[in-house]
Amino acid sequence: MLKAMTQITPDVVKMQSLMASHAIFHRVIKACEYAVKMDLEDEAKTTLKAGIVVTYMTPFGHGAGFERLGDEYTKFSGRDDLRDYHVDLETSRNSVYAHYGPMKAKKLLKHPELIKEWSKVKVTFRLNGGQLETRYKINRVTLLDVNFPKLIELCQYQANRVEGDLNHLIKEIYEKGNYPNGEYTLGEDFP
Repeated sequence: MLKAMTQITPDVVKMQSLMASHAIFHRVIKACEYAVKMDLEDEAKTTLKAGIVVTYMTPFGHGAGFERLGDEYTKFSGRDDLRDYHVDLETSRNSVYAHYGPMKAKKLLKHPELIKEWSKVKVTFRLNGGQLETRYKINRVTLLDVNFPKLIELCQYQANRVEGDLNHLIKEIYEKGNYPNGEYTLGEDFP
């Protein structure tokens, strides 16, 4: 017999967060694999990178529709390279990709000559058959050159941690609840 509708318990909230995060990390892996295979123009790569960085950081923020991952997922025991890359992704997401503002991004540049060059807006005029063609270029700060293989490695690492924690939590609930084999709906008849 199925249990009656349950309350949304902390365990359900945690499972939802872990499941969503696991799916997100795998989506980022697929997007990175796609980006590596495709010969994209610079603007397309920039847009794809922005989406990938923002998507990777989704489980670590608020307002994604589920509880954010705990701080344990921002610590990387013995993997300083992954920790540093995660921090770079977070900074890029917050300063350049998701909440881009020219003045905020400009402050991230370290050298005065870069700041000066970055601030320039270039306009090109060309008279072509009596028609004036105009082109312009606005520089955009890109804090991080997204390293797709490194991001794939980071996502695999995170997905493995999330999956281990999720399986442990589900097993613990399963054993306490004495559930028969079958399919259950999280928050309704499980747990």
